[in-house]
Amino acid sequence: MSSRLCFLAAAAIVAALLVFDTAITTPAFARWWDYPHSGYCPPGTCNKIGGWRALNVRNCSAANCVRAR
Repeated sequence: MSSRLCFLAAAAIVAALLVFDTAITTPAFARWWDYPHSGYCPPGTCNKIGGWRALNVRNCSAANCVRAR
């Protein structure tokens, strides 16, 4: 009974450390929505590589929307 209790206590401590470690640390990469001017391009415009999400919506342009045929 004592060894089972020690095992459960150790498992709970390890789980708590993993949860708090991942909650406290910052991600290693920046996501597109982390930037202050990021968002979705207005209808009819695209980002510099032709997508609809942009790090800076000021760079959205209709000329960027080139469709492959």
